[in-house]
Amino acid sequence: MRRFGRKTAGEHRPAFAAAIARSARSLMDPVLIAAGITVDIAVPDDLQILADELEIEQVIVNLIQNAADAMAGRRDGRLRIWSQDDPADAGCVRLEVEDNGDGFPPDVLKHALDAFFTTKPEGKGTGLGLSIAHATLREHGGRLLAGNSPRGGGLITLVLRRPEAKILPFAPRPSKGETP
Repeated sequence: MRRFGRKTAGEHRPAFAAAIARSARSLMDPVLIAAGITVDIAVPDDLQILADELEIEQVIVNLIQNAADAMAGRRDGRLRIWSQDDPADAGCVRLEVEDNGDGFPPDVLKHALDAFFTTKPEGKGTGLGLSIAHATLREHGGRLLAGNSPRGGGLITLVLRRPEAKILPFAPRPSKGETP
């Protein structure tokens, strides 16, 4: 609560990814314990990302809640968060959030990042979580990818900039008829 009260919006600073993931897990412990979900975090303690810690923590909290919902009723619920280098950009790192639920059906996957799209029953979700998470990652100079794990279950990838990475300013695409 102290950090939230002192937060200044949009402060992207070097931050430790593992600490953010552990903090998000800690916030969600009551939900995870009640659901019997095991969480494994395999992120090196010294791995830094360029981030607003609270915003990325909130993204991970949302992903943990979504995973818990996807694994509801399972006795063997397992959530895994790990990191790896981004193969497409050496200036980025990937935080992978994988569950052992049923994964995304193809028709759901097509719309997973759309605002107001939800598969949850009325009153359970707004359909804004992944859309907001996607926008947050874009504001961080990264991106959010939704898919399925080769082992089954859902897989959400947070692509985040490393502190030393050069961040290019956002430039909107030209509209029809304009030249770049």
